[in-house]
Amino acid sequence: MALSITRREYDHHTEQVHAAGGPWVRDVMLGLNDGLVASFAVTSGVAGAFTTGNAAVMAGLSECLGVQ
Repeated sequence: MALSITRREYDHHTEQVHAAGGPWVRDVMLGLNDGLVASFAVTSGVAGAFTTGNAAVMAGLSECLGVQ
C-alpha cells in the first residue's frame, strides 16, 4: 500500500529572520554534548570498576584534558 506524501504546513520556514549565529551554533552544541557524554562514560566506567573515588576523578580529569 503506497502512501501519498503531501506538503504539510510546517515543511517550510515562515520566519524572515533567523538566529545570527548560523550553523556554527549547532556544531558547538553537538560537540559539547559529545564531549560530555564521552567524559561521563569514561568516569562512570572507571567508578564501577574501582572502589575508590580517586581513580574515577583522575580518569574523568584525564579524559577532559585529552591525556592519552
